[in-house]
Amino acid sequence: MERALAVVQERDSEGPRAHRLLRAVVRRGDRRTERLRRTEHGRSPPRISPAGLRCRGVGLQRGGTPRVGEAGPSMTRDRLAVGKFQKQVQSGLRSSTRERDMEKLVRRGPLQWGMACGEWLTFQDERKAQYPGWWFEHEVPEGTSVRVLEDAVAVLVERHEILRTTFDVDEDGCPEQRVWSPERVEVHALEQADPDQLQAFRTRDFLVDSEWPCRFGRVLRGTGAPALLACFSHIVVDNRAKEILKQDLAVIMDAVLAKRSPDLPPVEWQPLDYALYERSEKTAALRRRAEEYWAGALDRIPVATFNIGEAPETVRYVDCRSSPRSAAGQLERIAQKLDAPMNSVFAGVFSIALGGATAQEVVPLDVTTHGRVTRNALNVVAPLARAVIIPSVLLPDQSFGDFARGLHRLTFQANRYSMVDTLEYTEWRAVMSGRKGGEIGSRIALNFMYKQEGGHHAADAPSRSGPQWESTVSDPVEYRSFSHHLYVAASGSGARLEFHVSGNEAVIGRGNTEVVARSITDLLDHLDKDPDRSIGGLRGEIAGLVAAPSRDPIHGEPVISRGDAFRPDFIDAALQTHAGVKEARTRLEEGALVTEAAVSEPSLTEAELIAFLKSKRSYRAVSRTIPDRIRVERPETSADSSTEQNAAASDAASALIDCVRTVNRLGSVDAQLSYAECGGRFFRIPAVLRRLRGLGYEGLNRNDLQMPCSLTILAGRLGPAQGRTSAHED
Repeated sequence: MERALAVVQERDSEGPRAHRLLRAVVRRGDRRTERLRRTEHGRSPPRISPAGLRCRGVGLQRGGTPRVGEAGPSMTRDRLAVGKFQKQVQSGLRSSTRERDMEKLVRRGPLQWGMACGEWLTFQDERKAQYPGWWFEHEVPEGTSVRVLEDAVAVLVERHEILRTTFDVDEDGCPEQRVWSPERVEVHALEQADPDQLQAFRTRDFLVDSEWPCRFGRVLRGTGAPALLACFSHIVVDNRAKEILKQDLAVIMDAVLAKRSPDLPPVEWQPLDYALYERSEKTAALRRRAEEYWAGALDRIPVATFNIGEAPETVRYVDCRSSPRSAAGQLERIAQKLDAPMNSVFAGVFSIALGGATAQEVVPLDVTTHGRVTRNALNVVAPLARAVIIPSVLLPDQSFGDFARGLHRLTFQANRYSMVDTLEYTEWRAVMSGRKGGEIGSRIALNFMYKQEGGHHAADAPSRSGPQWESTVSDPVEYRSFSHHLYVAASGSGARLEFHVSGNEAVIGRGNTEVVARSITDLLDHLDKDPDRSIGGLRGEIAGLVAAPSRDPIHGEPVISRGDAFRPDFIDAALQTHAGVKEARTRLEEGALVTEAAVSEPSLTEAELIAFLKSKRSYRAVSRTIPDRIRVERPETSADSSTEQNAAASDAASALIDCVRTVNRLGSVDAQLSYAECGGRFFRIPAVLRRLRGLGYEGLNRNDLQMPCSLTILAGRLGPAQGRTSAHED
């Protein structure tokens, strides 16, 4: 009887850079071996595909990829599985996780800037996608065979390099995309699949470092008509790129069915071409101007929009939803009368609603833009969108029309200066947040996804209120560094417009979240009647909706300085924990927040006290914690300075500091500063976390290291790792 396949793992040398070998033995006890795969740095070897092996222990993984060393449920099923796999290999079909030989690599290079960078960072850290992928169905004639569909897919994959690209790291740990030579891609027969199986096929994450970011299947639509289902990872496709692929596939499919060549213009710019262009000498001046612009612009973004000093460990989310029948028509009519884009009108409405709920005149908006889209980028199939922050200033005497058009100009200006490395932009933002001791932007996100449809005029819809807002509250969840404070979305198409407002109950409050939601629809009603009303007048219209501001008798009221919200009592309490500070008092002086600190150590300086405040900033702090300046009051008579007590850092803190320093190749690291302020690069965060796990610590994720709190505070969140790995895998 044929014996099971045995898999042996060996090392050919000792030490941290030892090579791990994978040897397969066809029969147990057989000494003849074949070297199959070599990997470095102690990483587990990827799956192998032993085509042609006829033995038990070879089963099929999802996507048609065989697994080694796993016994199947029966000999018959095993042989069928192996036979199917052999047939795929013989016909040249490419399985989703089939190992590629390096000679099939066409070219490699950096990743284009935009959402793909965030997707890459998430995958490197969590081995999963940051956002769900995109999919669409293309209807085909009855009787169209799988082979014909595969012919069309082959043309599409050859035309667009991004569909045969994997995403990994280069020798320096930087994001890298690798383009492979074209191969046929399997179209799975899914006509008999149930809804759950189809949903799983559409939503399964791609292993973007080892498989192509696309999958296809033949399905039956609700009408019974056959269709080609195309699914893509978000790292390669966004909504704009999806439309390009849909149009190209339609032309290609018609040509394949007619047995002729598709009439499509050549693709002049592939994503890798655009990535190289972004870093070329041609854009050097643009990049320099963008860096100068954001150095000043980020400093003007407010910190701590909300009346709270610190969020609790667990929070709930208030979700408000509404689909008013008149909203699409109202928004379109207002935009037409003001000669302003609909997204800018909606941003203006949301800004006024938020200003009313928070009683502030400067509110930050985190908006999405496609970046500095040049002619070359218009047809690039890649997610080039990126998030930028703009300050929305509510001037009472300004007309809403001027306000909305001003927001459009501000967004355009931010777009103009968006020729920056997306991860580097988030580093600048984190450094500025660290200097202020609070997160600029306050985690307020605005997403406008409404699409006007040709031939339909939403402005003709009746001007009357639709259904009321529906509000729900989630179960408590842990407050994390990526927990949003306020998220607002407008989505839909044609006459259908849906609103979604989600607020952190602990930070904003349930009442104020609902106020923001109801204010949006009320403001649309008022602006539909008179679109050029003043900002002050509109705020007065919704004043009755605003809940009474929450009062905290223990911690007092926040102070607003230059758009930032401070809790002076928090600053005073933090400073007084310093052994050399006897008393601290923070107050507003001529628009600046100044702290007077009476010290017992004459050698204490303002810089040392500011560094101390940074080291004490809470992980869950919401308000800004660093004053504009500290005025040090020293004792009149000189006394022997107290002995400086530097307690030895904890093992966890030492491990974190060592990992940050080693992975980022830094000479020294100040534990009182944030990761970004220390010089830590965001693309190296996954390597820092892997090294920490190798040393036996876990408890942090990539978002935590982007927080403005100190490394000392972050080290307090570390705990023993469940499964320890090699400390030298990076």
